[in-house]
Amino acid sequence: MSRPAIPWDRLRRDYESGVPEALLCARHGVSRSSLSRHRRAEGWAAPSDPLAARLDRVAARLERASSALLAAAESGGEVNLREIKDMAALLKELSALRRTAAEDAPARVRVVLAAELADWAE
Repeated sequence: MSRPAIPWDRLRRDYESGVPEALLCARHGVSRSSLSRHRRAEGWAAPSDPLAARLDRVAARLERASSALLAAAESGGEVNLREIKDMAALLKELSALRRTAAEDAPARVRVVLAAELADWAE
């Protein structure tokens, strides 16, 4: 069985618009080293805004934390109160960063969550 083609043009567009690397890799089944090789070889533009970089890091941490909580809940395991508090802190930090971004520039901030998390939230 052959592996489906990786949509590198779409990955590049999403990366340059600020989607975190970790989320892109998980979404498309690509390793970070492979993504990095393509970025360098094709000269992808990276978001240069330090605020955007912080937003990317917080969004990626939030995605990992929520995925771990979802996995624990779905497997019937206990969800740790500390993990919920950590995720709440990440949400507060993300909200503060979004407010800062809105005050500093007319640019938009977009937070992208994995499809499984959106399904779980319904």
